[in-house]
Amino acid sequence: MTQANTEQVGGSHYLKRKLQPLEITYQNYGLLGLEAVVCCKVNKYLRDKDGLEKKWEDVRKAQHILRIFEDKILEEMQAAKKKESMERNR
Repeated sequence: MTQANTEQVGGSHYLKRKLQPLEITYQNYGLLGLEAVVCCKVNKYLRDKDGLEKKWEDVRKAQHILRIFEDKILEEMQAAKKKESMERNR
């Protein structure tokens, strides 16, 4: 997936899978899917009553997903520029 996907916040169970949940989300829903996951993590932070350590982990998870989101936006922009350049050179 991306550089950010070589790490996991809050464990390592997803790293053992061939396809990680965020990759599946991106493949099925694109950037909108990743945006939804970030919103879920922020919402969980707002309603979580388990203390500051759990809230901190939710914030770190949201930041991690945002890094993946950023990487995917850059990949899509580069692919669009490459496609545009190839079409101009025809």
